[in-house]
Amino acid sequence: MPNDPIRPNLKRRPALSSAVRSPVNSQQTNLLTSLVQCRSPALNYADGIIPGQNTPVVDGSDPAGTFPGKSMSVNEPVVTPSAPSQFGAVPIMILVAKIICFLPWCLAVGATLLLAPQYSELVAFRTGYVSSLQGVRRFAHWAECGLQQVTIFFASIAIIGYFQMAVGVTLAVLVLSRFIFVWQNFEFDQSIPLGEDDRQSLYRIAMLENYGLDRNTVICTKAENGETFRSAIAGGGLTTVS
Repeated sequence: MPNDPIRPNLKRRPALSSAVRSPVNSQQTNLLTSLVQCRSPALNYADGIIPGQNTPVVDGSDPAGTFPGKSMSVNEPVVTPSAPSQFGAVPIMILVAKIICFLPWCLAVGATLLLAPQYSELVAFRTGYVSSLQGVRRFAHWAECGLQQVTIFFASIAIIGYFQMAVGVTLAVLVLSRFIFVWQNFEFDQSIPLGEDDRQSLYRIAMLENYGLDRNTVICTKAENGETFRSAIAGGGLTTVS
């Protein structure tokens, strides 16, 4: 009838779950599940494994699932902390002290060479400025720096005498008397290997032409196995004598 109200069609539609049919049967689903849940192959320990991120989770009761290597904790840091900086307060203070004491050290080395050469190792090479040297290297060091350090010592006495004449003269007399006492019995000996005696080295540098190097000069050298050889200068080269 035209005047009758329009009623919606209340016919129930089929459910979505029943409309969408799974193309995989139960047997195939069980097969896929078993493949997903299968045990992973054993992993070998490597440095690239990061604890807590890509390390395998294994059951300790099953030896087949473990891998060799040291055990690592999840909380163990991956990156080793860097060493503390060497430019701390103490090294800087040591450097400043060396700079301030450099000139007094040169003065002390020059005085030691003249007045107490037996202590030259302690004063020159044990104070942190120069490493201990032996043989030809020690002689080369004195040839480069020895006379300059002695000159600094003499210059300090002259400066003191300029400002305080009496004190300067007293120091000069004391230095001269000590110098005579130390060097009065000195004899130059070519048989002493080069650089083995600091008095011999200082005499060569200060008094002899070309440092007194000739065919009678003996030089001690060490082989790689630690054995020491005595060599002499002959024809512009070294000849092993023992």
